[in-house]
Amino acid sequence: MQFNDLMFCSCYQPHEKRKRTSIAAPEKRSLEAYFAVQPRPSGEKIAAIAEKLDLKKNVVRVWFCNQRQKQKRMKFAATQKQMTGPNVHTSMGSMMTSPMPPHTPVP
Repeated sequence: MQFNDLMFCSCYQPHEKRKRTSIAAPEKRSLEAYFAVQPRPSGEKIAAIAEKLDLKKNVVRVWFCNQRQKQKRMKFAATQKQMTGPNVHTSMGSMMTSPMPPHTPVP
């Protein structure tokens, strides 16, 4: 049986989209404090944090993963800003809207 066949099979039940988990401010502050100490906790440490904060282990794991990506993105943006300087436009949108200097024909 192929995947397409499963879609029409009476046994196939599509999964409903899971709601986005919201983390309350006190738990978020605790996660941020843990992250400051150890941005890559072990599976056992993640389980302990999840139990202490009364969150699912997967929610805590994904939060740490997302924070590492956010940190990486912010570090990259800061590096780009240092390399280009404050007066250089890096996006096409800002280049398109910047006034163009007058063109002088070359003789």
